[in-house]
Amino acid sequence: MTCFICISVFCLSSFLMEAQGTYGPYLRNHNQLSGDRQRSHFTPNMPGHGNSINFGGFTAIIIATLISITTSGRPGRGLPLSTTVLPYLSGPSHLPILSAPAELCKSRPLDLVFIIDSSRSVRPAEFEKVKIFLSEMVDSLDIGSDATRVALVNYASTVNTEFLLKKYFSKAEVKQAFSRIDPLSTGTMTGLAIKTAMEQVFTENAGARPLKKNIGRVAIIVTDGRPQDKVEEVAAAARASGIEIYAVGVDRADMRSLKQMASQPLDDHVFYVETYGVIEKLTSKFRETLCEEARGDLTENACMCEAQIAFQRKVHNSIQTLTSRLDDISNRVQQFDLRRA
Repeated sequence: MTCFICISVFCLSSFLMEAQGTYGPYLRNHNQLSGDRQRSHFTPNMPGHGNSINFGGFTAIIIATLISITTSGRPGRGLPLSTTVLPYLSGPSHLPILSAPAELCKSRPLDLVFIIDSSRSVRPAEFEKVKIFLSEMVDSLDIGSDATRVALVNYASTVNTEFLLKKYFSKAEVKQAFSRIDPLSTGTMTGLAIKTAMEQVFTENAGARPLKKNIGRVAIIVTDGRPQDKVEEVAAAARASGIEIYAVGVDRADMRSLKQMASQPLDDHVFYVETYGVIEKLTSKFRETLCEEARGDLTENACMCEAQIAFQRKVHNSIQTLTSRLDDISNRVQQFDLRRA
């Protein structure tokens, strides 16, 4: 019996080592499957690094249990193996596979325009918080000529386009540009700011890509007050032109105006925070939104995806075979105990 168990352990270890050597580097380098495949097959339920399978964990669990069989004759204190070791090996939904960190998610290409309120109600320290928020947003995106392009519209009673979509194509340049922005002080002409962005920033001459390329046009408005002009009609015109609008309200921001500006569904496009001191918390929310959409838009190399799925099926089939063999070993050990007793 001991010999049979040792042979089983050796065969299992050989298979797992071969699988890790063949597919381990591949799985570490290709962390994501497209959309539904990833969600249906991968469950992030164990700590570790990367998106590779913990073959050592499999082997350690099984070897430890088989050793307990040989030394005590009772796996799991008399329980069958199917209730001790095998819950860890019950199928793809329980494989110890890790998902990539959210911050590494690749965002879809965008023409992104920040429209920020710098009226008198926004104190200098609060305005610095806004700039930190903008910088952290940029850190979470893929910035580049062929990726996401960024522009900034600064407004109060007047509107100042700080830089256009065609100006900067690296994170460092965009963040440096943010650091040089000064508040404009008086007034809150939000409608004028949206109109300016639509007519002067979201244009091909200003660096926006042609609509036929199907690059998303997104405006993120940050304000802490009530607009002193009408926003409903101009925002509707902007949305009709293909601009997706997110409205971020802070402190005394008028919620009704935020809803008039934002795209549908409002639950996904209207955000509110009590103070500028916590506005940075919205960074993760925007990251989740953009990454979630990215998973539906990105395409993966089909051969790579199929190879990974084929490997996972191979592991699953091998585990099912192992399940049957381990249950058989358990039954034999229990019968041996009964005869010995």
